[in-house]
Amino acid sequence: MFPDPGSTEPAGPAPGVADEPPSASAAPAPSELRLYRAPLHDGGPELEIRVLGEPAGGGQEHAVRALELRRTGEPEPFQVLAGLEDTLVLAEGREGVELLDLDFDGWADLRVLAEAPPGPNVTWRHWLYDPATEIFLPSPALDALPSPRPDPESQRLVSTWRDGATRYGTDFYEMAGRQPRLVRREVKEYTEPGAYRLEISERVDGRMQVTRRETVRE
Repeated sequence: MFPDPGSTEPAGPAPGVADEPPSASAAPAPSELRLYRAPLHDGGPELEIRVLGEPAGGGQEHAVRALELRRTGEPEPFQVLAGLEDTLVLAEGREGVELLDLDFDGWADLRVLAEAPPGPNVTWRHWLYDPATEIFLPSPALDALPSPRPDPESQRLVSTWRDGATRYGTDFYEMAGRQPRLVRREVKEYTEPGAYRLEISERVDGRMQVTRRETVRE
Protein backbone atom coordinates (compact mmCIF):
# COMPACT_ATOMS: atom_id res chain seq x y z
CA MET A 1 0.00 0.00 0.00
CA PHE A 2 1.43 3.36 -1.01
CA PRO A 3 0.40 6.91 -0.13
CA ASP A 4 -1.39 8.82 -2.85
CA PRO A 5 1.20 11.26 -4.30
CA GLY A 6 -1.43 13.94 -4.67
CA SER A 7 -2.26 14.03 -0.97
CA THR A 8 0.83 15.63 0.53
CA GLU A 9 -0.68 19.12 0.84
CA PRO A 10 -2.53 19.85 4.11
CA ALA A 11 -6.30 20.04 3.84
CA GLY A 12 -7.69 23.58 3.78
CA PRO A 13 -9.80 25.03 6.60
CA ALA A 14 -13.46 24.14 6.79
CA PRO A 15 -15.77 26.82 5.34
CA GLY A 16 -17.51 29.10 7.79
CA VAL A 17 -17.43 32.53 9.36
CA ALA A 18 -16.03 33.10 12.83
CA ASP A 19 -17.54 35.95 14.84
CA GLU A 20 -14.46 36.12 17.06
CA PRO A 21 -10.81 35.26 16.44
CA PRO A 22 -9.80 31.86 17.83
CA SER A 23 -8.19 31.77 21.25
CA ALA A 24 -4.40 31.78 21.20
CA SER A 25 -4.43 28.77 23.49
CA ALA A 26 -6.77 26.70 21.31
CA ALA A 27 -5.19 23.63 19.75
CA PRO A 28 -4.88 23.82 15.95
CA ALA A 29 -7.28 21.69 13.96
CA PRO A 30 -5.56 18.62 12.52
CA SER A 31 -4.83 18.74 8.81
CA GLU A 32 -4.52 15.96 6.26
CA LEU A 33 -1.03 14.49 6.33
CA ARG A 34 -1.40 11.64 3.87
CA LEU A 35 -3.96 9.71 1.87
CA TYR A 36 -3.64 5.96 1.40
CA ARG A 37 -5.64 3.74 -0.94
CA ALA A 38 -5.74 -0.07 -0.87
CA PRO A 39 -8.35 -2.83 -1.39
CA LEU A 40 -10.05 -4.39 1.61
CA HIS A 41 -9.66 -7.82 -0.01
CA ASP A 42 -8.80 -9.27 -3.40
CA GLY A 43 -11.34 -7.98 -5.85
CA GLY A 44 -13.15 -6.09 -3.10
CA PRO A 45 -13.90 -2.41 -2.49
CA GLU A 46 -11.03 0.05 -2.27
CA LEU A 47 -10.47 1.80 1.03
CA GLU A 48 -9.27 5.38 1.46
CA ILE A 49 -7.45 6.26 4.68
CA ARG A 50 -7.03 9.96 5.40
CA VAL A 51 -4.40 10.55 8.08
CA LEU A 52 -5.06 13.68 10.13
CA GLY A 53 -2.57 15.35 12.46
CA GLU A 54 0.06 18.04 12.75
CA PRO A 55 3.85 18.46 12.81
CA ALA A 56 5.56 17.28 15.99
CA GLY A 57 9.01 17.85 17.43
CA GLY A 58 10.08 20.47 14.94
CA GLY A 59 11.49 17.88 12.53
CA GLN A 60 10.11 15.66 9.79
CA GLU A 61 7.77 13.74 12.09
CA HIS A 62 4.05 14.31 12.45
CA ALA A 63 1.72 13.34 15.27
CA VAL A 64 -1.32 11.40 14.09
CA ARG A 65 -4.61 12.47 15.69
CA ALA A 66 -7.26 10.61 13.67
CA LEU A 67 -7.88 8.34 10.70
CA GLU A 68 -10.87 8.87 8.41
CA LEU A 69 -11.89 5.68 6.61
CA ARG A 70 -13.91 5.89 3.39
CA ARG A 71 -14.82 3.52 0.62
CA THR A 72 -13.63 5.06 -2.63
CA GLY A 73 -16.40 7.13 -4.20
CA GLU A 74 -18.36 7.65 -0.98
CA PRO A 75 -18.45 11.26 0.29
CA GLU A 76 -18.55 10.48 4.01
CA PRO A 77 -16.31 8.25 6.13
CA PHE A 78 -17.88 5.05 7.43
CA GLN A 79 -15.56 5.15 10.45
CA VAL A 80 -13.32 7.69 12.18
CA LEU A 81 -10.60 6.52 14.53
CA ALA A 82 -10.06 9.57 16.73
CA GLY A 83 -8.25 10.39 19.95
CA LEU A 84 -5.01 8.69 18.93
CA GLU A 85 -2.00 9.08 21.20
CA ASP A 86 0.81 11.58 20.75
CA THR A 87 3.31 8.75 20.24
CA LEU A 88 1.75 7.85 16.89
CA VAL A 89 4.03 9.45 14.33
CA LEU A 90 4.63 9.49 10.61
CA ALA A 91 8.15 10.35 9.51
CA GLU A 92 8.81 11.69 6.05
CA GLY A 93 9.51 8.84 3.66
CA ARG A 94 8.43 6.16 6.12
CA GLU A 95 5.39 3.94 5.64
CA GLY A 96 3.47 4.66 8.84
CA VAL A 97 0.10 3.17 7.89
CA GLU A 98 -0.36 -0.39 6.63
CA LEU A 99 -3.28 -2.49 5.45
CA LEU A 100 -2.48 -6.20 5.66
CA ASP A 101 -4.28 -9.39 6.65
CA LEU A 102 -3.17 -10.06 10.22
CA ASP A 103 -5.76 -12.69 11.18
CA PHE A 104 -5.73 -14.57 7.85
CA ASP A 105 -9.44 -14.20 7.17
CA GLY A 106 -9.00 -12.72 3.70
CA TRP A 107 -9.79 -9.14 4.80
CA ALA A 108 -7.19 -6.43 5.24
CA ASP A 109 -6.57 -5.15 8.76
CA LEU A 110 -5.20 -1.76 9.72
CA ARG A 111 -2.22 -0.65 11.74
CA VAL A 112 -0.39 2.62 12.43
CA LEU A 113 3.23 2.98 13.46
CA ALA A 114 3.37 3.84 17.17
CA GLU A 115 7.07 3.78 18.03
CA ALA A 116 10.18 2.87 16.04
CA PRO A 117 13.22 2.78 18.32
CA PRO A 118 16.60 1.46 17.12
CA GLY A 119 16.48 -2.31 16.88
CA PRO A 120 13.61 -4.72 16.30
CA ASN A 121 11.23 -3.63 19.09
CA VAL A 122 8.91 -1.62 16.82
CA THR A 123 5.37 -1.17 18.10
CA TRP A 124 2.13 -0.56 16.20
CA ARG A 125 -1.51 0.25 16.94
CA HIS A 126 -3.78 -2.38 15.36
CA TRP A 127 -7.41 -2.62 14.27
CA LEU A 128 -8.88 -5.86 12.88
CA TYR A 129 -11.58 -5.58 10.23
CA ASP A 130 -14.89 -7.22 11.13
CA PRO A 131 -16.78 -8.05 7.91
CA ALA A 132 -20.00 -8.66 9.87
CA THR A 133 -20.18 -5.07 11.13
CA GLU A 134 -17.97 -3.58 8.37
CA ILE A 135 -15.82 -1.65 10.86
CA PHE A 136 -12.32 -1.94 12.29
CA LEU A 137 -12.07 -3.09 15.91
CA PRO A 138 -9.07 -2.26 18.14
CA SER A 139 -6.72 -5.12 19.07
CA PRO A 140 -4.79 -4.42 22.30
CA ALA A 141 -3.42 -7.98 22.14
CA LEU A 142 -1.67 -7.24 18.84
CA ASP A 143 -0.55 -3.83 20.12
CA ALA A 144 1.48 -5.63 22.79
CA LEU A 145 3.55 -7.59 20.23
CA PRO A 146 6.80 -6.08 18.92
CA SER A 147 7.15 -5.96 15.16
CA PRO A 148 4.45 -8.53 14.26
CA ARG A 149 4.30 -9.48 10.59
CA PRO A 150 2.04 -12.03 8.90
CA ASP A 151 3.45 -15.10 7.18
CA PRO A 152 0.68 -16.21 4.79
CA GLU A 153 2.39 -19.53 4.03
CA SER A 154 2.45 -20.74 7.64
CA GLN A 155 -0.65 -18.73 8.67
CA ARG A 156 1.30 -17.37 11.62
CA LEU A 157 2.35 -13.99 12.93
CA VAL A 158 6.10 -13.60 13.42
CA SER A 159 7.28 -11.18 16.12
CA THR A 160 10.97 -10.29 16.59
CA TRP A 161 12.35 -8.64 19.70
CA ARG A 162 15.52 -7.83 21.63
CA ASP A 163 15.99 -7.92 25.40
CA GLY A 164 19.25 -6.14 26.13
CA ALA A 165 22.45 -6.24 24.09
CA THR A 166 22.90 -10.02 23.93
CA ARG A 167 19.43 -11.60 23.98
CA TYR A 168 17.31 -11.83 20.85
CA GLY A 169 14.03 -13.62 20.22
CA THR A 170 11.52 -14.59 17.57
CA ASP A 171 7.98 -15.51 18.56
CA PHE A 172 5.42 -17.29 16.39
CA TYR A 173 1.69 -16.80 16.97
CA GLU A 174 -1.41 -18.46 15.60
CA MET A 175 -4.62 -16.47 15.58
CA ALA A 176 -7.35 -18.00 17.74
CA GLY A 177 -10.27 -15.94 16.53
CA ARG A 178 -9.05 -12.38 17.12
CA GLN A 179 -6.47 -13.30 19.75
CA PRO A 180 -2.81 -14.19 19.02
CA ARG A 181 -1.68 -17.41 20.72
CA LEU A 182 2.04 -18.08 21.20
CA VAL A 183 2.99 -21.45 19.69
CA ARG A 184 6.79 -21.22 19.32
CA ARG A 185 9.61 -19.11 20.75
CA GLU A 186 13.25 -19.07 19.64
CA VAL A 187 15.73 -17.25 21.90
CA LYS A 188 19.38 -16.55 21.16
CA GLU A 189 21.59 -15.38 24.03
CA TYR A 190 25.16 -14.52 23.09
CA THR A 191 27.74 -15.77 25.58
CA GLU A 192 30.82 -14.62 23.64
CA PRO A 193 31.52 -13.15 20.20
CA GLY A 194 30.35 -15.62 17.59
CA ALA A 195 28.63 -18.01 20.01
CA TYR A 196 25.15 -18.10 21.54
CA ARG A 197 22.84 -20.37 23.51
CA LEU A 198 19.75 -21.32 21.55
CA GLU A 199 16.55 -22.22 23.39
CA ILE A 200 13.39 -23.23 21.56
CA SER A 201 10.01 -23.55 23.25
CA GLU A 202 6.85 -24.89 21.63
CA ARG A 203 3.24 -25.31 22.65
CA VAL A 204 2.66 -28.96 23.61
CA ASP A 205 -0.67 -30.12 25.06
CA GLY A 206 -1.73 -26.52 25.54
CA ARG A 207 1.42 -25.39 27.39
CA MET A 208 4.71 -23.81 26.31
CA GLN A 209 7.59 -26.24 26.92
CA VAL A 210 11.32 -26.07 26.16
CA THR A 211 11.98 -28.58 23.39
CA ARG A 212 15.58 -27.78 22.49
CA ARG A 213 18.70 -26.25 24.03
CA GLU A 214 22.13 -26.05 22.44
CA THR A 215 25.19 -23.85 22.01
CA VAL A 216 25.69 -22.57 18.47
CA ARG A 217 28.87 -21.14 16.95
CA GLU A 218 28.46 -18.87 13.97
